[in-house]
Amino acid sequence: MKHGKTAFIFLLLFWAAFVSHAQELGDVNHDNRIDIIDALFVARHYVGFDMMDFYAAQADVDCSSTINIVDALLIARFYVGLVVGFECDPVMTPDPKEPGFDVFGIKAFYPTKAGSLGWDSRHWNNGINRTLSNDIMSGNDPEDPSFWSEYRGSGVLTIDGQGQLSMGGTQPRIYINPYPGQEEENPQMFFKNVEATVYFTRIGSDGANWGGCIIGARSGPNGHSSWGDYCDATTYYARLRYDGHVDFYKELKHPDGSSVMYQEFWDGAVLPADRWIGVKFCVYNVRNDSQVKLELYVDRASGGSEGGNWELAIETVDDGSWQSPASGCNYPETMVITRGGGVVFIRNTDAAEAHYKWFSVREIDVFAAD
Repeated sequence: MKHGKTAFIFLLLFWAAFVSHAQELGDVNHDNRIDIIDALFVARHYVGFDMMDFYAAQADVDCSSTINIVDALLIARFYVGLVVGFECDPVMTPDPKEPGFDVFGIKAFYPTKAGSLGWDSRHWNNGINRTLSNDIMSGNDPEDPSFWSEYRGSGVLTIDGQGQLSMGGTQPRIYINPYPGQEEENPQMFFKNVEATVYFTRIGSDGANWGGCIIGARSGPNGHSSWGDYCDATTYYARLRYDGHVDFYKELKHPDGSSVMYQEFWDGAVLPADRWIGVKFCVYNVRNDSQVKLELYVDRASGGSEGGNWELAIETVDDGSWQSPASGCNYPETMVITRGGGVVFIRNTDAAEAHYKWFSVREIDVFAAD
């Protein structure tokens, strides 16, 4: 019998093709693709071989609660295109073995992608008080060494020189826009899979229900501007809302969009004022870059002490069933924003004043944490 199993292992090696896949389930050696090596690893595990770098949690692709030769066969069939997915195929939130910390000492959930350029707000603490102008040609923060941060929308943005940004008005936003000048080609950095973190405090009790601490990712550089291309919006939002709820919002064409995962977060109360609250938005592609995982984390009360006391508020996957208005654009209302426009921003709505600090944006390599 053992010889028969061994022969089957070598038979798997003939299941070759030219396509590789980056998924979680089935990627048993964590090399960010599903291929014949994964099938071989499962088969060797089944006949009793001990192997380094074998991750059993990704091996049970038929949901049988055991790892057997059927799992190896299914992975091989997936590799050559005979099946398109596995019956038990949840997208799990990867757990880094040991979280790191960002430049402000706040916990960083996922490792920074090698060779990428991040952005952070340390220049807000340079002793220079300034007010940013809502001018397309001069809205950038002159003290930002990257020159990526810029004022958009309507309202008042003031940096106190002591590490804080004050933002208020009808639709104030600050964009982290790595495109040189006002170009829409050849960005200096393209933010796609990101971990964006900021600490926020509400001043007073005004603000639209859907306003609050809102982080947008994958926006086009000009998709929310009256002079720009409204079909360039392509934004996923994570919203810690003034009405005490959280949700995700998808905007394909400005100004319309749709919400998912809307739920209470403050036990029926509104978003509290005069408290530093941490908000972290992680956005990254899964399932061979065909779907997008969204995670919203909140630090309710630690104020960032010891890196923050973070909890997962909501998470979801855009698998192509999430619709958002897109009439007149050259993509469907179910488009998954697997690339987008490479810009990250924070915004507010109808609040006279809110403060922000320790804002950072990093391009991440999620599965490098495994």
